[in-house]
Amino acid sequence: METLFYDIKKGGKCEKIRQCGDDIFRYNNIKEEWKSICQIKLPKQCFNYVTKNNYCKAHQNFVIKQENNQKTFSIILEGKTEYFLEDKNKRYRKNKNKWKPVCKFIYIDKQYDTSEQCVNYSNVCGFCNRHLGGIDRERKESTKVGYINEKYIETLLLSSNEFSDIINIGRENSELDIIFKVKDELKSGLDQYRGIQIKTLSFSRSQYRITSLNNYHDTTLIVGVSINQNFFAIFYKSDIKEYGDVLTINMNNPSSKLYSYIFHDVEANSLGYTFIDTLIKLSKSSTIYSESYISENNNKERESMNRLKICCNKNNLKFKFMDTSDSSIDCMINSKKIQCKYSSYSNRNNGCGYLFEMLKGKNRRKCSYDNRDEIDYFIFENPLNEFYIIPINVLIYFGFIKTEKNEGKCKILLYSSAYSKNHWSKYFINRFELLKTNNIFDIKLIIDMSHVVNKFNYYCYLKNIKSERNINNLSSNIANIANKIIKCSNSSRKIHNNYYFNICSSEKTAYNIDIDLKIPDFFVFHIEIEPIHFYIFPKDILIEKNIIGSSKHKGIYSFGLPIPNSNKINKNKEWTIKYVDNFELLLN
Repeated sequence: METLFYDIKKGGKCEKIRQCGDDIFRYNNIKEEWKSICQIKLPKQCFNYVTKNNYCKAHQNFVIKQENNQKTFSIILEGKTEYFLEDKNKRYRKNKNKWKPVCKFIYIDKQYDTSEQCVNYSNVCGFCNRHLGGIDRERKESTKVGYINEKYIETLLLSSNEFSDIINIGRENSELDIIFKVKDELKSGLDQYRGIQIKTLSFSRSQYRITSLNNYHDTTLIVGVSINQNFFAIFYKSDIKEYGDVLTINMNNPSSKLYSYIFHDVEANSLGYTFIDTLIKLSKSSTIYSESYISENNNKERESMNRLKICCNKNNLKFKFMDTSDSSIDCMINSKKIQCKYSSYSNRNNGCGYLFEMLKGKNRRKCSYDNRDEIDYFIFENPLNEFYIIPINVLIYFGFIKTEKNEGKCKILLYSSAYSKNHWSKYFINRFELLKTNNIFDIKLIIDMSHVVNKFNYYCYLKNIKSERNINNLSSNIANIANKIIKCSNSSRKIHNNYYFNICSSEKTAYNIDIDLKIPDFFVFHIEIEPIHFYIFPKDILIEKNIIGSSKHKGIYSFGLPIPNSNKINKNKEWTIKYVDNFELLLN
């Protein structure tokens, strides 16, 4: 078998390599001998010396040691990016510096005809504690069951002719799902809303269960309905307070005092009265509806949607609330599906920028909105009562929505009309006319020239260099020139005479050529001042300057760059001058 000899560049130095078939060795100049190197080959060969188990020190706990095709990806969980690896049909989640197996349970999403694996760490049996034996004991059979049961009880109240102004307020996420006015109270001059909470009864092994009871006041009337609407329970929270957060009704225990609260059918009369009789009687003395039952955030969102409804009426737009909180759709405007957001949190630029959360709840975790959620528009309101009417394709373009090629984002920053500079979000302030047409919005109208990648691409265009935004991950500041990967950053953070930039991997640590399997070919740094300049550094220069780490240097997470053409450039930064606006480097 032929033996090959060649040189590689590692840590800025030339290293000798000997390869015979699949066996690769690196020459150790100190011991004057050939030593085996790490077996990590994907996506490129690691050239560190072996320490044990045919792997280098850096990769002992970082990979699953099996020879197969591995796939890594990330998911946003509760606003934090978590990393996963798939290996021989098994999935692992990163914990510190190790990969740990995750639960084997698969969620089936009938709405999208897709499946999704649980993300919790597994125990010895292959499942997490929630999914022991492959059974989900907490999840409803369908996300629509709760809403269906709410509508069922709403129909019973309406048919009784004892109540008026019946409203489903499940979307408000308060203690109450249905509110109404009692006709007898209205006749006596008492104009007020009362309300009840609807809970879905889960069934397992001859037992019905109701969970999360500690979330309610003692005076809250709770109505339990089974999935098939053939078993009911009704009681005030104070009646079952001794049972704590979870109420279990054992069907094999006829002596249980809980039987005074349960009904085996909507018309069952074994107790001398029916479920409907009890529902009508107790509802007349149920909780008086108050805004105090709604969280501050939910109350602000409700008030925002009420203001949105008024604006729609003024603009001759048809507005309709969605009743359920299970959906990503808050309302319908001219038959378009809308997700609404409100924020009073201003984080920068003299209070002109407002930060909005872009996460939804799913499978008891937070995740980005998905392009399969069937949302047509997002409507955001800031404290100035300005509404941003933003089409979904715009948010997909900027990477805020999860797609097959993009993981989405957890927050979005929008600027008010008081912001003096240009920003794409200002284009959409109070643009209610967009809701009157079915035309797809032309994204070219609002390309943000304040975004560092768009700005860099524009200046490449002026130099006749074709640079494109990385469509595989719109959440990143990555551009592509031919087969080169360019990472762009900007900074307005000045300390003394330097502007500081973070240069770090997805792990939020300094890049390291011995650990990070894929490092951008070029790093572009832009200082947010006029006139516009770009520092353009090849990867090898940053390795040579020990900014990108190696086995001998840990690298630098953050470093400063002087203002180009300044007369106050320190001697230790003079090497950076030749990389200012050196676009020709990108053509090599």
